[in-house]
Amino acid sequence: MRILTALTALTALGDNPYREDADVKKLTGPSGLYRLRVGSYRIAYQVEDGELVILVVKVGNRRDVHRNL
Repeated sequence: MRILTALTALTALGDNPYREDADVKKLTGPSGLYRLRVGSYRIAYQVEDGELVILVVKVGNRRDVHRNL
């Protein structure tokens, strides 16, 4: 069920990966990654501008996803 919820949230980012109504934040640091909050899970992703590509870097529990990015 959580995977389906995460996939639904990612699909919604297809139109606008910087949506203000979704819980999206730019992560600090030089990585250029963004994070999407889905319940207690976080999805770290990178947007490839110029193409309609969202590269999901990591999906996991909040306590684990920010490590080693």
